Amino acid sequence: MKTAVSTRPKASLKLQKGALAIEGPANSFAMAERALPPGVTAVQCAVYSGTDKGASWGPGLALVWRNKPLRINLRAEGRYGVDDGAGQWFGSFVAPNYWYYLRIRVEKDDILAEASPDGKLWETIQALPRAQFEGDPVAVRVGKMSLGSRAEDYAEPGIAEGSCLVKDLRAFGGKR
Repeated sequence: MKTAVSTRPKASLKLQKGALAIEGPANSFAMAERALPPGVTAVQCAVYSGTDKGASWGPGLALVWRNKPLRINLRAEGRYGVDDGAGQWFGSFVAPNYWYYLRIRVEKDDILAEASPDGKLWETIQALPRAQFEGDPVAVRVGKMSLGSRAEDYAEPGIAEGSCLVKDLRAFGGKR
């Protein structure tokens, strides 16, 4: 797994009690990436919204293809966000200091960005045509990242610093 963290003061990403603990300014990145074997059909993780103040830079999960990524994240203004580097969509209610489950599923005709407050009842936040994503996904990213799931900061760091957690990253399918 490789990591990337903003050079802004107080930005950090570290392993803490089995979770990735992320701290930093609202509009700054701190993320980890792992390559995936061919044939992965879903990825999911648990994200603790904590006191993070990021909107576009809120903590989340991204599945990456050779031609583009798809990300779902928790936004500080109290809703889910989904983006693919070209478009952006929003979903239902998200609260601070709460664990959420995020998942991206690869189906025959669609890619589904889903969320759950309990890991059992899932809501589709956005579905995009499978044809927009070339081949198999090649990597998964977790943490705070820019629109387009990149390791880059926004020009302004944001008015507040905060913290969040990511744990229980799982990939399904795949061929060894």
